[in-house]
Amino acid sequence: MTKLFHKNIMFLFSLLFIVLITGCSKKANNQVSELILCGQQEVSILQFSNTIDTTFTKVWSWTEQDAEGLPDSLAQFLFATDECKSVNHGKQILITASWRGGVALVDRKSKKVMFYAQIPNAHSAELLPNNRVVVAGSTAKNGNCLNIYDLNKSNHIIHKDSLYSGHGVIWDEKREILWALGYDELRAYALENWDSESPALKKTDTYKIPGISGHDLQRVPNSPDLSITENENVWIFDRDKRTFTEFETLAGSEHVKSVMINPVTNQLVYIHADSGKAHTEYIRFENPQKEIHFPGESFYKARWVTDSEPPTSQLFLKSL
Repeated sequence: MTKLFHKNIMFLFSLLFIVLITGCSKKANNQVSELILCGQQEVSILQFSNTIDTTFTKVWSWTEQDAEGLPDSLAQFLFATDECKSVNHGKQILITASWRGGVALVDRKSKKVMFYAQIPNAHSAELLPNNRVVVAGSTAKNGNCLNIYDLNKSNHIIHKDSLYSGHGVIWDEKREILWALGYDELRAYALENWDSESPALKKTDTYKIPGISGHDLQRVPNSPDLSITENENVWIFDRDKRTFTEFETLAGSEHVKSVMINPVTNQLVYIHADSGKAHTEYIRFENPQKEIHFPGESFYKARWVTDSEPPTSQLFLKSL
């Protein structure tokens, strides 16, 4: 009798576990999510009603022609976009453009430019504490750098550090570290004199990446990991252990331009450049796997719109 009772209890617990897991899975699958895409003039946001279907609605679009608040002489520098991050709970989009070299912080609702700068071969940007922003510049005259700006003073550099082929920047609020990806290295920086008008970056550590031509640097949600792409593979860097391991999901994938995991659904979106090109007409997903073809388009980065906190409560919110 006792054994039978225990078996029944175990069966009920197992059944409950399956129901809970199934329910959570369905909830994640039915989660509405938004995806930012960039690559040429247009930056767009697509809304998906779930993680399975390939149908979507375009809910936002922006080009340099929408750039109210940007001097006409600088509008041309926002052609050929290569980064498009959501910041401040998705209310703003941080955009960089590499070909002519530009960066802009754009208010999603009004499409106004809240901050702008011209930096040769700009490849990534990140908001920092105290209303600052860092921009990584890749190979070009006056490029190969990390530039720091005050968000209240457009196009005015307040600190500069050299980094060959700067391609990615991530502010690690928990560890108070700025991570920066270059050609063959990942650097860790501390912020010095950050409360003054003359802040600086102090390089504290350098880690050689297991490959060359580092391209994309992103957080892996709910973990100490960063994802890193380079010419021939995709890697995970553990910020606690300071070690690199191969990213199993995309192991051996060459020329991956961007990787990002949705912190709510855990769905991965990535851009894999078409053969011989730096762009693609396809957006690819894992967990679950799917692919969407956009004939004639040239995508370079795909980013989820997230509800993450800004790095400082004093984030520049002029137009909100």
